[in-house]
Amino acid sequence: MVVLCKKTLPLLVAAIALASCVEDPYSHTQPQLVVEGWIDDGDFPTVFVTTSLPFTTSDTTDVDLVQHVLKWATVTVSDEEKSVVLTGRVMKHQTPPYGFTTTRIMGRSGHTYKLTVDCPPYHAEAVTTIPPKAVVDSFTVTPCLENDTLYQVMAHVSQQLDLPQGGGYKFFGISKCRDVNYKSCYMGLYKPENISPHSALPVYNLHRPDNRHFSPFFSYSDTLKIKFATLDGPSYAFWDSFEDDVSLSGSPFFSTNSNLRGNVSGGLGYWCGYGSSVYYLQPPKKPCVEN
Repeated sequence: MVVLCKKTLPLLVAAIALASCVEDPYSHTQPQLVVEGWIDDGDFPTVFVTTSLPFTTSDTTDVDLVQHVLKWATVTVSDEEKSVVLTGRVMKHQTPPYGFTTTRIMGRSGHTYKLTVDCPPYHAEAVTTIPPKAVVDSFTVTPCLENDTLYQVMAHVSQQLDLPQGGGYKFFGISKCRDVNYKSCYMGLYKPENISPHSALPVYNLHRPDNRHFSPFFSYSDTLKIKFATLDGPSYAFWDSFEDDVSLSGSPFFSTNSNLRGNVSGGLGYWCGYGSSVYYLQPPKKPCVEN
């Protein structure tokens, strides 16, 4: 998770950028509630609750970011049948390393889920619907002709789904050697009109804050876990603005002059439902190099 603001300091560094706005980067403003949450088809909800951190000083080495994690928030997820209060717990491999989850409610395609976050003086709500599950027919994994240390991935998709208005498709990934949690694939967002009976969709490398020499292709050290997900309209809008932000700013740390389009009322952030399928990919056999 990255809490990014128009002219603000990132609160926490990982895959997602969210923004709170201040006109003057050195002005003192009240922190805003930031929510990052998702629920996959066939999986349990995960939610992180923090506050935004304005960029108020040029020296940030003494900032205790853990103080911006709201451990005592009441986080509730409701569907058509029940309402469940999530349990807060330490999540060592997440950023922040504390979030909320439960095994008492599971995501199901076609169902709508309401998220409520209460932590006085904050109150926030968001709603998401999990679309029908996305499926990849097959993957093509081939060496890059111009570079013998990289390979490229194409996803072949023929399934045409009836998605919610404004919805679309999104690729996420995990590299076995480098990641524990899913990260957004670069340019990994597709509209329904991109899907035809013979679609071949490029699957590009993952967004990482530490990518100094980014390549859209994967290294031979990358054994991949790819998630292909459908999104409802608000979720698609969030990821679309994320792609624009990263592409136009040239940096995952500092955003452009517009906030990401979250769907959280009463705060910043997103609550996304994913109709997802997961696939495991091995690097191709390295091509022989003639002496």
